[in-house]
Amino acid sequence: MRYLSATFVSIAGLVLAAGSLAQDLVLDCSVKRTDPDGSQYEFVRRLELTFDSSTVAFYDNFGRGFDFSDRYRFVRADAYKIQLRNDQEAISYVDRTDGNYFFKRDDGMVIRGNCVARKAGAVTKF
Repeated sequence: MRYLSATFVSIAGLVLAAGSLAQDLVLDCSVKRTDPDGSQYEFVRRLELTFDSSTVAFYDNFGRGFDFSDRYRFVRADAYKIQLRNDQEAISYVDRTDGNYFFKRDDGMVIRGNCVARKAGAVTKF
């Protein structure tokens, strides 16, 4: 009986820990922006996801530190993809299997790159 109680407590602890990791996820993405005229530049985009409220905040760093860019509700999240945006103006997502970030605006501007998790415990799979 003690063994079962200890096992239950251990599993409950893991579930609670996993739940708290899913509450807030911070991703730093090394990205390249390509404008419709072909010009390109690289920067770091930070995504701060809050799953409780389904919101994402964007911060961009062009070499002078992170500046707030935007915040809105994201579309959905599952085990494979976090769909940040999908409307007439833009499509944006993070692929949870390989960490790829993709954003495309209706005017042809594209941002893409690779993301890594900043929080401990969420480095390999987010």
